[in-house]
Amino acid sequence: VGGTQRASLLGVEPTELSGTRLAGYRILRQLGSGGMSVVYLAEQVALNRRVALKILKKDFTASHKGLQRFMKEGRAAARLNHQNIIMVYDAGVSAGLGYISMEYVDGEDVGRWIRRYGKLPVKLALSIAIQVATALSVAHKAGIVHRDIKPTNILFSRDGVAKILDLGIARIMEEAFLEENRAGLGTLSY
Repeated sequence: VGGTQRASLLGVEPTELSGTRLAGYRILRQLGSGGMSVVYLAEQVALNRRVALKILKKDFTASHKGLQRFMKEGRAAARLNHQNIIMVYDAGVSAGLGYISMEYVDGEDVGRWIRRYGKLPVKLALSIAIQVATALSVAHKAGIVHRDIKPTNILFSRDGVAKILDLGIARIMEEAFLEENRAGLGTLSY
Protein backbone atom coordinates (compact mmCIF):
# COMPACT_ATOMS: atom_id res chain seq x y z
CA VAL A 1 0.00 0.00 0.00
CA GLY A 2 1.49 3.31 -1.01
CA GLY A 3 1.86 6.17 1.47
CA THR A 4 -1.02 8.17 -0.01
CA GLN A 5 -3.45 5.28 0.15
CA ARG A 6 -2.22 4.34 3.63
CA ALA A 7 -2.93 7.84 4.93
CA SER A 8 -6.38 7.80 3.37
CA LEU A 9 -7.34 4.64 5.29
CA LEU A 10 -6.41 5.98 8.73
CA GLY A 11 -9.58 6.58 10.70
CA VAL A 12 -11.77 4.91 8.07
CA GLU A 13 -14.34 2.49 9.45
CA PRO A 14 -13.70 -0.92 7.87
CA THR A 15 -17.18 -1.01 6.32
CA GLU A 16 -15.92 1.41 3.64
CA LEU A 17 -13.03 -0.62 2.17
CA SER A 18 -14.39 -2.44 -0.92
CA GLY A 19 -12.22 -1.65 -3.92
CA THR A 20 -9.14 -0.65 -1.90
CA ARG A 21 -5.87 -2.37 -1.03
CA LEU A 22 -4.66 -3.18 2.42
CA ALA A 23 -1.23 -4.69 3.01
CA GLY A 24 -0.86 -7.29 0.24
CA TYR A 25 -4.61 -7.71 -0.30
CA ARG A 26 -7.02 -6.30 -2.85
CA ILE A 27 -10.41 -6.03 -1.15
CA LEU A 28 -13.19 -7.24 -3.45
CA ARG A 29 -16.46 -7.15 -1.54
CA GLN A 30 -17.94 -7.36 1.93
CA LEU A 31 -19.01 -10.83 3.07
CA GLY A 32 -20.38 -9.94 6.48
CA SER A 33 -19.93 -7.97 9.66
CA GLY A 34 -20.22 -8.45 13.39
CA GLY A 35 -19.76 -6.52 16.58
CA MET A 36 -15.97 -6.42 16.38
CA SER A 37 -15.11 -6.66 12.70
CA VAL A 38 -16.03 -6.65 9.04
CA VAL A 39 -15.12 -9.60 6.78
CA TYR A 40 -14.30 -9.16 3.12
CA LEU A 41 -13.59 -11.40 0.19
CA ALA A 42 -10.12 -10.34 -0.88
CA GLU A 43 -7.34 -11.41 -3.16
CA GLN A 44 -3.90 -12.03 -1.72
CA VAL A 45 -2.08 -10.42 -4.62
CA ALA A 46 1.34 -12.07 -4.26
CA LEU A 47 -0.13 -15.59 -4.21
CA ASN A 48 -3.12 -14.93 -6.48
CA ARG A 49 -5.54 -16.59 -4.05
CA ARG A 50 -8.88 -15.60 -2.58
CA VAL A 51 -9.03 -15.16 1.16
CA ALA A 52 -11.44 -13.95 3.78
CA LEU A 53 -9.98 -10.77 5.25
CA LYS A 54 -11.27 -9.86 8.70
CA ILE A 55 -10.69 -6.22 9.63
CA LEU A 56 -11.21 -4.97 13.17
CA LYS A 57 -13.48 -2.01 13.77
CA LYS A 58 -11.92 1.19 15.09
CA ASP A 59 -13.13 0.63 18.68
CA PHE A 60 -10.98 -2.50 18.89
CA THR A 61 -7.91 -1.14 17.10
CA ALA A 62 -7.69 2.02 19.20
CA SER A 63 -5.94 0.22 22.06
CA HIS A 64 -2.28 -0.73 21.64
CA LYS A 65 -2.81 -3.47 24.20
CA GLY A 66 -5.85 -4.76 22.32
CA LEU A 67 -3.87 -4.92 19.07
CA GLN A 68 -1.00 -6.76 20.77
CA ARG A 69 -3.42 -9.37 22.10
CA PHE A 70 -5.15 -9.64 18.76
CA MET A 71 -1.82 -10.30 17.03
CA LYS A 72 -0.82 -12.86 19.65
CA GLU A 73 -4.08 -14.73 19.24
CA GLY A 74 -3.83 -14.53 15.44
CA ARG A 75 -0.44 -16.20 15.65
CA ALA A 76 -1.82 -18.90 17.96
CA ALA A 77 -4.75 -19.66 15.65
CA ALA A 78 -2.39 -19.78 12.65
CA ARG A 79 -0.57 -22.72 14.26
CA LEU A 80 -3.71 -24.86 14.12
CA ASN A 81 -4.09 -27.02 11.06
CA HIS A 82 -7.25 -29.09 10.94
CA GLN A 83 -9.86 -29.64 8.24
CA ASN A 84 -12.65 -28.36 10.53
CA ILE A 85 -10.89 -25.12 11.55
CA ILE A 86 -10.61 -22.12 9.28
CA MET A 87 -6.92 -21.76 8.43
CA VAL A 88 -5.36 -18.43 9.41
CA TYR A 89 -2.72 -17.26 6.92
CA ASP A 90 -1.64 -13.84 8.14
CA ALA A 91 -2.35 -11.20 10.77
CA GLY A 92 -1.11 -7.67 11.03
CA VAL A 93 -1.73 -3.98 11.19
CA SER A 94 -1.71 -1.85 8.07
CA ALA A 95 -2.85 1.73 7.59
CA GLY A 96 -3.98 1.74 11.22
CA LEU A 97 -6.27 -1.27 10.75
CA GLY A 98 -5.83 -4.66 12.40
CA TYR A 99 -6.54 -7.57 10.07
CA ILE A 100 -6.51 -11.34 9.86
CA SER A 101 -6.29 -13.16 6.55
CA MET A 102 -7.84 -16.61 6.50
CA GLU A 103 -9.06 -19.40 4.30
CA TYR A 104 -12.05 -18.47 2.16
CA VAL A 105 -14.76 -21.14 2.23
CA ASP A 106 -17.30 -21.23 -0.57
CA GLY A 107 -20.42 -21.97 1.43
CA GLU A 108 -22.51 -20.37 4.14
CA ASP A 109 -22.70 -20.26 7.89
CA VAL A 110 -25.02 -22.69 9.65
CA GLY A 111 -27.11 -19.82 11.08
CA ARG A 112 -27.99 -18.59 7.60
CA TRP A 113 -28.76 -22.14 6.49
CA ILE A 114 -31.17 -22.57 9.43
CA ARG A 115 -32.90 -19.24 8.71
CA ARG A 116 -33.39 -20.27 5.08
CA TYR A 117 -34.45 -23.91 5.47
CA GLY A 118 -35.57 -24.27 9.08
CA LYS A 119 -34.18 -26.90 11.41
CA LEU A 120 -31.35 -29.11 10.27
CA PRO A 121 -32.05 -32.73 9.33
CA VAL A 122 -30.83 -35.00 12.16
CA LYS A 123 -28.10 -36.66 10.07
CA LEU A 124 -26.71 -33.27 8.98
CA ALA A 125 -26.91 -31.83 12.52
CA LEU A 126 -24.98 -34.84 13.88
CA SER A 127 -22.34 -34.54 11.16
CA ILE A 128 -21.82 -30.84 11.93
CA ALA A 129 -21.76 -31.47 15.71
CA ILE A 130 -19.13 -34.21 15.38
CA GLN A 131 -16.95 -32.05 13.10
CA VAL A 132 -17.22 -29.04 15.43
CA ALA A 133 -16.48 -31.16 18.52
CA THR A 134 -13.41 -32.61 16.82
CA ALA A 135 -12.16 -29.13 15.90
CA LEU A 136 -12.75 -27.81 19.43
CA SER A 137 -10.83 -30.77 20.86
CA VAL A 138 -7.84 -29.96 18.62
CA ALA A 139 -7.99 -26.30 19.65
CA HIS A 140 -8.34 -27.17 23.34
CA LYS A 141 -5.24 -29.37 23.18
CA ALA A 142 -3.40 -26.30 21.81
CA GLY A 143 -4.65 -24.16 24.71
CA ILE A 144 -7.17 -22.15 22.70
CA VAL A 145 -10.74 -21.62 23.92
CA HIS A 146 -13.38 -20.35 21.50
CA ARG A 147 -16.03 -18.99 23.90
CA ASP A 148 -18.51 -18.06 21.17
CA ILE A 149 -19.61 -21.25 19.40
CA LYS A 150 -22.89 -20.53 17.64
CA PRO A 151 -24.38 -21.32 14.20
CA THR A 152 -23.00 -18.13 12.61
CA ASN A 153 -19.45 -19.11 13.67
CA ILE A 154 -19.67 -22.43 11.82
CA LEU A 155 -19.21 -22.39 8.06
CA PHE A 156 -20.59 -25.25 6.01
CA SER A 157 -18.79 -25.72 2.71
CA ARG A 158 -20.44 -26.84 -0.51
CA ASP A 159 -18.68 -30.21 -0.15
CA GLY A 160 -20.13 -30.85 3.34
CA VAL A 161 -17.26 -29.82 5.60
CA ALA A 162 -18.06 -27.81 8.74
CA LYS A 163 -15.38 -25.30 9.77
CA ILE A 164 -15.34 -23.19 12.91
CA LEU A 165 -14.44 -19.50 12.72
CA ASP A 166 -12.89 -17.03 15.15
CA LEU A 167 -11.12 -19.70 17.14
CA GLY A 168 -9.76 -18.03 20.23
CA ILE A 169 -9.97 -14.54 18.78
CA ALA A 170 -13.25 -13.89 20.58
CA ARG A 171 -11.61 -14.68 23.91
CA ILE A 172 -8.63 -12.41 23.51
CA MET A 173 -10.63 -9.50 22.12
CA GLU A 174 -13.24 -9.90 24.85
CA GLU A 175 -10.54 -9.52 27.51
CA ALA A 176 -9.13 -6.36 25.89
CA PHE A 177 -12.57 -4.78 25.51
CA LEU A 178 -13.60 -5.64 29.06
CA GLU A 179 -10.47 -4.05 30.48
CA GLU A 180 -11.14 -0.78 28.68
CA ASN A 181 -14.93 -0.56 28.67
CA ARG A 182 -16.11 -2.67 31.61
CA ALA A 183 -18.86 -4.15 29.42
CA GLY A 184 -19.73 -7.70 28.38
CA LEU A 185 -19.28 -9.24 24.96
CA GLY A 186 -20.26 -12.49 23.34
CA THR A 187 -23.60 -13.90 22.33
CA LEU A 188 -25.89 -14.27 25.35
CA SER A 189 -28.11 -16.93 23.79
CA TYR A 190 -25.09 -19.18 23.23
